Amino acid sequence: MSEKTRFYLDQLTVPIEVLLNKELDKTCCFLFPLIKLLDNSQRHCFASNFYLSQLLNTSEHNISNSVSLLIKQGYVDLVSFDGRTRVIKINKDYLTTHHHLKIESDNRIDTLKNTESLPSTVDQPLPDKNTETEGENDAAEGEGNSTDQGSIDQSIKEIKDNSLKNTVDQFYGTSYCGEASASPRKKIKIDRTKPLVIIPEPDKIFSKPIIRKSHFVPKKKSEVVKEIFDYWAKKGLPVHEEKSRSESTAIYYLEELLNGTLFKDRFRDEGVIRKYSVREIKQAIDNFALKARNPDYEPTNKDWLRHVYLNTFFYNPKIGTEEKKSIFLDSLFNKPVMLANSRIFAAKDEVPHITNMLVDWYKRVFRNRIESVGFSIKNRNDCVYAGKELKNFLEENKGRLNLNNDSKRIHGQHDDLSLLAFLLTKAMDKELRENEGLYPVFHTGWLHSERTITERLPKILREERIMK
Repeated sequence: MSEKTRFYLDQLTVPIEVLLNKELDKTCCFLFPLIKLLDNSQRHCFASNFYLSQLLNTSEHNISNSVSLLIKQGYVDLVSFDGRTRVIKINKDYLTTHHHLKIESDNRIDTLKNTESLPSTVDQPLPDKNTETEGENDAAEGEGNSTDQGSIDQSIKEIKDNSLKNTVDQFYGTSYCGEASASPRKKIKIDRTKPLVIIPEPDKIFSKPIIRKSHFVPKKKSEVVKEIFDYWAKKGLPVHEEKSRSESTAIYYLEELLNGTLFKDRFRDEGVIRKYSVREIKQAIDNFALKARNPDYEPTNKDWLRHVYLNTFFYNPKIGTEEKKSIFLDSLFNKPVMLANSRIFAAKDEVPHITNMLVDWYKRVFRNRIESVGFSIKNRNDCVYAGKELKNFLEENKGRLNLNNDSKRIHGQHDDLSLLAFLLTKAMDKELRENEGLYPVFHTGWLHSERTITERLPKILREERIMK
């Protein structure tokens, strides 16, 4: 611990108005005096969450929640926040607002003092004045006006015994010790340092039943809910176990989604707090299924998506950021992106030698463009998908293609797929030469477009007498 940290922490004093507030946790109790120590009259406290978390040895997220709670409870005021620097100060009215906590503490202490301490003296009836006078006179006559010390000690002992009896009756009731018996009464030792606990009789002890988490009533599905559950299952997505807690949670979330209350009091964006139709829910499931199961769409790593159930699809409170708590909203408003158009993820390459052929051709023809803007992941993904389309074209038209060794030897290729890729680049070169205005608008997406696969490629194959 640094000297500066020790200097701060040695001066922390938690006020009783903060310590006894049940709404505040331990972090709030230590954070409040630290803010009070850093608060000055000019700039107030502008310490960041990182700085405060280092002083209190906790996380920034915990500090942020504690500051918000102190502001909500009226202990701290937010002066300003420009998106980077937060300025806060101590609310001077917190002593007045939470003064009842100090009063309750004082009353509790007074009560404990009264209950834990026994009275030193008990009001006893005073002896009759005449009797006292007569006793004194008798003592003076019999023993020469000397005081009998043994009689005085006996009187004091009787007073203490009566005081103890009254105290026991006050705590336990007059019937606690039962009827008076002939045997002498034993002394009762009371431990005044422990609170009083009265143990009930054995036949009056009732054991409270333990309610386990598995004891719940499964929620039944309505027709609309069952329709959506079946639609989710048809997409090959993971299904809940019947009558399980997670299934009941999914039914509850789905009913709230249909009624427009799922995101109420959970999201700050009021635009998403509305009713959603069955068509919108199915559209979101369709988009999510493409992301989770179709390898042609982002992301490439789909392991975590394949383990998303319907309850966490609608709402997952365990995720920290609000934008990621609902996969349903993300799937509804954001269409799935194909890996061919991705600028982040690289598509899986099944025929890398074909991809390299198309990449080399593009870099050679559009060398000036590559030098200025570069060759992106999207450009390579387009070449990867062009190789997939050529592979599919070869499998679908094997009976119509005449791919003999002579054709391969003439064009310098060794396999059927390489020959198709070479002829595709040849068709693109011819079209670019005949139309110079296509150079500025050409992009790698043309290599696997529908027109290329259905018109440009068959045309060049017929000219080379390879396709019937």
